[in-house]
Amino acid sequence: MPRKRTTRHRSPVKRPKEKKISQLSDRERELLSIHLDENIIESKRKIVHRTIVERSTNIGEGNFDRIDASDLKLLFDLYDREFFDNYFSVNHPRIVDFRVSTRMTRAGGKTTKERKGYTIALSSHLLERSFRNDHNEIKVNGKVCHDRLDAAMRIMEHEILHLHEFLLFGVSSCGKHRFKELGRNYFGHTATKHELRKREDIPEPDHDFRPGDIVLFDHGGNRIEGKITRITRRATVMVENKKGPYKGQDNKRYVKYYVPMRFLLLSNKGTDQ
Repeated sequence: MPRKRTTRHRSPVKRPKEKKISQLSDRERELLSIHLDENIIESKRKIVHRTIVERSTNIGEGNFDRIDASDLKLLFDLYDREFFDNYFSVNHPRIVDFRVSTRMTRAGGKTTKERKGYTIALSSHLLERSFRNDHNEIKVNGKVCHDRLDAAMRIMEHEILHLHEFLLFGVSSCGKHRFKELGRNYFGHTATKHELRKREDIPEPDHDFRPGDIVLFDHGGNRIEGKITRITRRATVMVENKKGPYKGQDNKRYVKYYVPMRFLLLSNKGTDQ
């Protein structure tokens, strides 16, 4: 006699229920009302930057060669002291573990909810590949970073925001309005992304091109001139064209080309300032 087939019904995944502001404590609501002036933010950042260089056993300068979990804990504690009046250490002691990841090749940082507490991880992979031999501005959260420590600090700020939302509301998303508003109010963030150099962003060796260079390349049997705006494995070259789909800050129209570095020649016009 054939067996009767039974259908298993999977229980739907339950999303965490988001807490309302009315459910927060007075201290938590007080935190949400913080709105720091840009000058105060920069002053506090300088204290954090200077203190970690003085106290870390690994970080002796801004462009450090090594960072480990103890540095991340020190960085977190300094931010807690300078920006949040020790809110995390007093109200949520030992709730966060820290980890440096060599496998995170796209995300600069990550905050994960564990069984007991949270883990904040930073990508040493991306930090090590940035601020090498060039002096291009690298932005994290919309703020210009001058060295690896600057970038690590901005990443930590982003992850603190995630932790803060998790603790207060049970959920966190850097794409939502509340997260972006907290980032602006606490740290002056104007974005939620980073420009640290991913593996695919490392330029091919043996070239001296930089964004802003005026270059020549052949396309469709014609010699074309344009300006480099970005360099990854290839150069992004904007070429002036009245019918182009892109409008520049100079109100001219442009066509975008992706050109392998080996096909580029430097124009005698040099660099567009």
